Amino acid sequence: MVDINVNTHKADSPLSDFPDQKPAIVSGYFERSWVRFAVIRQLYGLFNSRLGNPIAVFRAIRRLRKKFKNAQGDKMLAKIAKVDGRYYWKIGTPGFPSEKIKAMQGREVDTLLTGHPYNGLRTLFLAITKKCTLNCEHCFEWENLNKPEALSDEQLIEIVKKYQDYGTTQIMLSGGEPMLRLESIFNILKHTRKASDFWIFTSGLGMNEKNAKKLKQAGLTGVLLSLDHFDPELHNQFRGHKKAFQWVIDGALNAKKAGLVVTLSLCATRAFTTRQNLKHYMELGRRLGAAFVQIIDVRASGRYAGQPVDLSTEPIALLEEFYLTYNNEPESREYPIIN
Repeated sequence: MVDINVNTHKADSPLSDFPDQKPAIVSGYFERSWVRFAVIRQLYGLFNSRLGNPIAVFRAIRRLRKKFKNAQGDKMLAKIAKVDGRYYWKIGTPGFPSEKIKAMQGREVDTLLTGHPYNGLRTLFLAITKKCTLNCEHCFEWENLNKPEALSDEQLIEIVKKYQDYGTTQIMLSGGEPMLRLESIFNILKHTRKASDFWIFTSGLGMNEKNAKKLKQAGLTGVLLSLDHFDPELHNQFRGHKKAFQWVIDGALNAKKAGLVVTLSLCATRAFTTRQNLKHYMELGRRLGAAFVQIIDVRASGRYAGQPVDLSTEPIALLEEFYLTYNNEPESREYPIIN
């Protein structure tokens, strides 16, 4: 039986109560260079199997790198995380090396060569429950929360299998709070193919050491932990629960210990998006040894419906600046990758 009891989490405590974790980011020049070489070598093989001409292959790889830079705003593989023997540089990309990323890159190669976009999803967000213990200020599922479940385990498994057949390599299990259907998560991991990386998008509820270890053993790749402020009181206020911040801290530490990829997910509100706040947030991410920080822009939906919450030009420019700085500058090497 899995343990998701809210009361198993310790009370709120100062950030100094946990030691700095080992950075997930690869710092060594030679290791980074080897990963880049290995990725390019794999791409070369994929292009060569389709073109059979070395000159055409190198031109195609150059086009792909240019396309990546235009889309991402930075150079290819500028920053790389390593977790449990695999390398990661984007949340939406499977760990390397693996058959998953090779299959995904094969589809990208075909798209580049044919000009026909891939007719499928790279990443699937699957809400497996409507239940949640929080009272979040920005909840986009507010009108549907805590209603009866719409899908059985068998139906969820069939949905995942169908998208795996389409070539989806990233499955994000969300909610509500997906940890409230922990047995369902284990069933999904057990009865679907290993053709995708699986993640849980969670508040941290129930991510104790035992559950984190069992999820890793069952095939989970990583966790996205919703953290909307580095200040415990302000995060708890935003999430509507006095233990919300500690759930994230405990969940991150337990997930990292289990060998899961740790991502902090920030809903960047108008009030939060300042230079000082972003610096403090990234510092907390560094201390937790997170691989990624995901920044989500606020939308006027759910509880925010009809409200003027969209970010203006200035905070958007600030977020773009932080994205480029923390993903490219040498002094930011130990900090999480921003997506």
